[in-house]
Amino acid sequence: SGGARNELTLFVDLSGQNDAELRFWHKEFSDEDNVMPASFTNGSDGDGVAISEDGVTWHKVQGLVAAHGVSNTWTEYAVDLVAAANAAGIAFNSAFQIRFNHYDDSPITTDGFAFDDITIDSVIDDAAFPFFEDFESGELSKSWTSTGTGNFRTQVTSSHAPYAGTYHVT
Repeated sequence: SGGARNELTLFVDLSGQNDAELRFWHKEFSDEDNVMPASFTNGSDGDGVAISEDGVTWHKVQGLVAAHGVSNTWTEYAVDLVAAANAAGIAFNSAFQIRFNHYDDSPITTDGFAFDDITIDSVIDDAAFPFFEDFESGELSKSWTSTGTGNFRTQVTSSHAPYAGTYHVT
């Protein structure tokens, strides 16, 4: 079958923040590398995490291919969102978006990604958050939007050994 783009987008109010770090756990399932471009419009058939101030223009902040250390065991990633936004020339706002993106031709467990324990926090502990999502409700909260192309398969599931707890998103 043809490839499918799986997009999981977090909408978060980062207006006024001057210190924010994204942390998440990631695991891959024999996935082929699909390199995400440094920036793109609307969507990308690539593997990685991107940020946007408007939901149209996106900027890669973390690649999720072999060159970036993906593994079939749970691996923690950390992204300095302030540095990433500054490098992209964009600003935090009340509808800032972070997209977890995956592109492939087969579902888990043949191919695919899993994410768990996604956190946005302040490195210096003075921000108006943290945000934390462990998916333990068994469904996506209202902060998330799941989109894609083809037969996309983003889901909250207890299958395939979550990093922690009962559920994660694949």
